[in-house]
Amino acid sequence: MVHSNHDGIVSINYSIDITVDNMDEAVALLRMIGFEIESSSVSEWGSFFSLSVPVCQFEHAKYLIAELGEVISEREGRTDLTRQTNDLAVRYLARLEESRRLSSLIHRAERAEDILTLQWRISDVEHDRAWIRGSYNQNLERAQGVSVSINLNPESIPFYYVERTLSERVSGAFASSVNFTTATFEGLLVFAASAVVPLTLIGGVFAIVYFVYRKARRARDIEHEGGHDHEENQ
Repeated sequence: MVHSNHDGIVSINYSIDITVDNMDEAVALLRMIGFEIESSSVSEWGSFFSLSVPVCQFEHAKYLIAELGEVISEREGRTDLTRQTNDLAVRYLARLEESRRLSSLIHRAERAEDILTLQWRISDVEHDRAWIRGSYNQNLERAQGVSVSINLNPESIPFYYVERTLSERVSGAFASSVNFTTATFEGLLVFAASAVVPLTLIGGVFAIVYFVYRKARRARDIEHEGGHDHEENQ
């Protein structure tokens, strides 16, 4: 949020971490404090709240929030936005003057194309001026509050919550292991099935080649033996 004082416009953000004995009671008390809750998340493990606190009640809010439990840590940050806001104001006035100048020109324009060009230019200037005005007004509106973030942590985690969490994690790990094993086994089956046909074809081709080789070797041996016998008879 943005805080405006004699030093200018300052953005203030405050966060605090608290350990509480009873989470439900602390959450109920926090809701009863009366400040605007912008967002919240409540669980057995821990709770988070984002508040908008008026600047004039900031110190009082810090005291009430700290009473919820034991303060572990707190941080406060400030950013000077004075120059940014002043630049927005200057840009807005410049766009306003340009819009007035274009409006006077469009009344004196005679050609249709000149009128159309000026109308487009005025539309662009007005769109830019509306965005600048929105950003400037947003800074001024937010100047009335401080952004407060609260983390509530239980002093001890309930046993049944730990038991349930561990059970869920173990079940998840077991399910993942089963899925991995099943997927691996199925993958091996697919690989083996896909390898059967290529191996069968390779084996068949090798058998045919070996058979042809044996027949050729046998024919050559017979021819060689026949020639040797003919030489002996001569």
